[in-house]
Amino acid sequence: MNRILVVDDEPGVRVLILRILNDENYRVHLFGYLAAAKEADARAPYDLVITDGLLPDGNGARWAEDLLASGRRVILASASETAQGVPSLGKPFKPDDLKQLVAQVLKNA
Repeated sequence: MNRILVVDDEPGVRVLILRILNDENYRVHLFGYLAAAKEADARAPYDLVITDGLLPDGNGARWAEDLLASGRRVILASASETAQGVPSLGKPFKPDDLKQLVAQVLKNA
């Protein structure tokens, strides 16, 4: 079962992603702050990271670029931010769009 880290400062978005991806049998771990997400990922790297672009304590888009550059699987979920070469999901998003992008990114690893 793939482990997915989700970092977003909006609790409603985190819970929505959790519900959608749990229904697809992924193990999802939620974080509201970039520092905590980075710490958890450093201890035991996740199969996929989904990050918001702008977080209260840092730039999720920049972290997404760094993860991608190191060969990691990552999705940027943001209403306004972009990241060079990183698969992105615009907010608001449809559940099916999230499911399809997650499956595609995990498959193309």
